[in-house]
Amino acid sequence: MASFLSGYFPIPFFFKKDRLLISLNSLTRHWLGALVSVLPGIGWLFAAALIPGVLAGSILFYDLYQIQRSQLEQGALQTARALSMAVDNDLAGINGKLQILATTPSLQAGELQVFYARAREVLTTESVGEAIVLTDATGQQIINTLLPFGTPLPMTGHPDMVHRTVKTGRPGISDLYLGGVARRPFVAVEVPVWSDGKVAHVLDMGISAERLNRLLVEQDLPEGWVAALLDSQGTIVARSHHAPSSVGKKATPDLLAQMKMHAEGTMASRTLEGVPSFVAFTRSHFSQWTVVIGMPRHVLYGSFHRPLMLAALTMMAFLLGGAILAVTLGRHIREALENLRAAAEAATRGDLNAQAPLSGPREIACLAQQFNRMQAARKHAEAQLRLSASVFSAAAEGIIIADREARIINVNQAFTELTGYLHEEVIGKNPRFLKSGKQAPDFYQAMFQSLESTGRWQGKLWNRRKDGALFAVYMTISVVRDDSGAVAHYVALFSDITDVHRRQEDVASLVMQRTAELAAAKLEAERANNAKSRFLAAASHDLRQPLAALSLYVASLESRLAESDPRLLADMRYCVGSLNEMLSDLLDLSKLDAGVVAPNISDFSLEASIAKVVSAHAPAAKLNGLAFRYRDCDVIGRTDRVLFQRILGNLVSNAIRYTEKGGVLIGCRRRQGRMWVEVWDTGMGIPADKTGEIFEEFKQLGNPERNMAKGTGLGLAIVARMAELLNLQISVRSRPGKGSVFAVELPLGAHLERPAFPRATLRPLRIVLVEDNAYVAAALSRALASVGHQVLTASSRSGVHPRLDGVAPDLVISDYRLVGEETGLDVIASFRTCFGSSLPAIIITGDMDPDVMRRIAEQGIGVQHKPLDLDALLTCIEELAGQSAA
Repeated sequence: MASFLSGYFPIPFFFKKDRLLISLNSLTRHWLGALVSVLPGIGWLFAAALIPGVLAGSILFYDLYQIQRSQLEQGALQTARALSMAVDNDLAGINGKLQILATTPSLQAGELQVFYARAREVLTTESVGEAIVLTDATGQQIINTLLPFGTPLPMTGHPDMVHRTVKTGRPGISDLYLGGVARRPFVAVEVPVWSDGKVAHVLDMGISAERLNRLLVEQDLPEGWVAALLDSQGTIVARSHHAPSSVGKKATPDLLAQMKMHAEGTMASRTLEGVPSFVAFTRSHFSQWTVVIGMPRHVLYGSFHRPLMLAALTMMAFLLGGAILAVTLGRHIREALENLRAAAEAATRGDLNAQAPLSGPREIACLAQQFNRMQAARKHAEAQLRLSASVFSAAAEGIIIADREARIINVNQAFTELTGYLHEEVIGKNPRFLKSGKQAPDFYQAMFQSLESTGRWQGKLWNRRKDGALFAVYMTISVVRDDSGAVAHYVALFSDITDVHRRQEDVASLVMQRTAELAAAKLEAERANNAKSRFLAAASHDLRQPLAALSLYVASLESRLAESDPRLLADMRYCVGSLNEMLSDLLDLSKLDAGVVAPNISDFSLEASIAKVVSAHAPAAKLNGLAFRYRDCDVIGRTDRVLFQRILGNLVSNAIRYTEKGGVLIGCRRRQGRMWVEVWDTGMGIPADKTGEIFEEFKQLGNPERNMAKGTGLGLAIVARMAELLNLQISVRSRPGKGSVFAVELPLGAHLERPAFPRATLRPLRIVLVEDNAYVAAALSRALASVGHQVLTASSRSGVHPRLDGVAPDLVISDYRLVGEETGLDVIASFRTCFGSSLPAIIITGDMDPDVMRRIAEQGIGVQHKPLDLDALLTCIEELAGQSAA
């Protein structure tokens, strides 16, 4: 199959056949239009129909003229938007690099000479600008990379922008100014440098007008078009034509007037050289600069004159020729042309079998013959396309088609099934993301050497699926070259051969017989599971709403009741904690069912993880009078550290709950060539016929009265779901009355990665809280204010926007379900529309609907579930605020 595909449909085949079909269809429509124009002019018999035909043609050409003009105008506006986006992307990239540079330890420590060297290195390696300047809050330059370190420096050339950055603490982009050192036109991207909670310095990147001019020229605008970039004052920053004489000048008065009234639009105007033009402009929300595209009128209208004149001359020629030949050939030609027109009309309707009779004068017969050949070619091309497309889609092998830069441009359905990646997730990527790491570096070097020398490579290699699992494939890669012999595309075909040596004929037969039964059972299980998730989502929201306020009020009352009535406080904490544990376990199951938990695979110290589990559960073991020990495990594991630690913690918690005397032990053991982490207990044990039931939801063998002291009955169910997500095995050995051993598989890792920089200290934040429950809102507002945050509270988004005075908050917190049809996602979307899509936000919810949690995760919004844990909420706020500041 692989050899057949590689020789049968290389991807250029699709492109060539597609171009052929487009050209054949265009030619058919062109012939039909010509025939319709000729027929009214044949003979005096059609004289009465000629004048209406000419009028109809004129109206058609006029409508075509208007449509093409409108399309060109809209195209110019779209070009202006695209050019504005390109400028914004360039400036945003520079802004990001500056913000990273502003956190350089040498700058924070005041080591200016070290920072000067770092800034020079950034300019040399990044190619982002011409100069990096550090100024103090007054605008006095401290460092300028255009001059040696220590050289006396003048004031900055844009003090107003410096003062605004110091005042607001936000990055910005200056208007055009004359550099005080280089004495050339510059613009500057500025970011604040924070120290002790305030802006101590301003760091800016000077960008010359020449760089922006190059950016405009590189857009490859159509010939005759003029592009210009204006700052917020309407001054020309860059221009694609006559840039040296244009930079620094103001735009034309009529354009400035339009720019004051509209953020974007089109108008008739003149260029600086006085050329009448059509102008399209659009203003960037990021930089407040305006991109202007000018099309000279002669360019806009010139493309219409020639077709119109040619059409008029063609009509006159047909009229004259028809008048001369109508006497002798009118009837004969009319019949032949009618037959040809009927065949062309049938072809335009998609009839591939339409044929023109070879009758009439020799010229028309030749035309009919050419038409019939074109129909045959079109029919063959469409048949080839359908066959190629069906083979591509139905192929059992995975197929990757990449361009000459090895970027993926298409994959088939078998690829998505083999790797787990969707079509849109891989387009534009290099296939290297599938590498497993098991091949040596010289393996791929030999592969590319074979492709360069022979144009083909085939062999076996290991890849990694989206879920992290390894699979072996047999791959064939072919090079497709263009007419000049250069590489045009790569076509790779591969088959999964992981289980080839383990397949047995009787297993395959059994699988075929049982497929229908398993599919029906799976469908029924998924339907029941979805119904359960929806029920839990609805019930959880109503329970968490009062529990959220209760949890916060208990935290607030702790300092007041600790001495006067400690028993009452302990009972309250127990009740709230029990409810919280039950709902949290339900939430964990719902998140796992929804598929929104994405494993973060990394290497980690098993000993450190065990130490955290022991620290968390040692008090409970001591309270029950149990010995709690663990053996040193100097092992580096490789899986999701947090999920694995949760699995181990649930196993330990379960062992402590069901052990009345003796103790619990954690240890490691190699068995059957794999590493296992084991939890031993001397508890009640599990009957052999019940070991499969203990991993079911709400199943507790030793707790018929459903005592909350014995847990929720969800711990082992969560363990099973997490192990399945991580592709780990769980084993159980138990003897009733003697104890049990739970073992979880642990893949081994190689090394540990440590963070490069410490996390920054959180500053007091301006937080918007949208909550329609007055009790929850009051409790949460009081709790946040107690740690130094400023909180603006409202029951809906309309109640808080006017109080912001146009100043963006640092963070938005919203309940998910609000009054009416409004949700927290609507609230956050409105704030991000006003203040930027990167505004940090948190959803507070008791909803466990998988669809709701999936939509929240897709929008990059933090989630805190009711009942709220104040420490967890503050940690989440700190993480989001830290990411925003970075």
